[in-house]
Amino acid sequence: MMVKDCPVKLNNEEVIVFIFDGIEVQAPAINREAYTVRVKFDGNRYEIVADDYEEPEAKAETKTAKKTTEHKKVQKDENEE
Repeated sequence: MMVKDCPVKLNNEEVIVFIFDGIEVQAPAINREAYTVRVKFDGNRYEIVADDYEEPEAKAETKTAKKTTEHKKVQKDENEE
């Protein structure tokens, strides 16, 4: 996931076109005057986010402990064979 400030090429009542890493991306209109927009790119999806949006910090992975069991050897009685 990546968040960038991108320049706006076209902004009208129908669509907005912004430039993200040299690629022109068209999205539905945001209904406000803007010369730059903050864009979140995740995989192959672009999303216009608020100007004060910050990327969430990655949480450290936690591993759950596995329950261990003790295996006891069973001794055979001499009479059982």
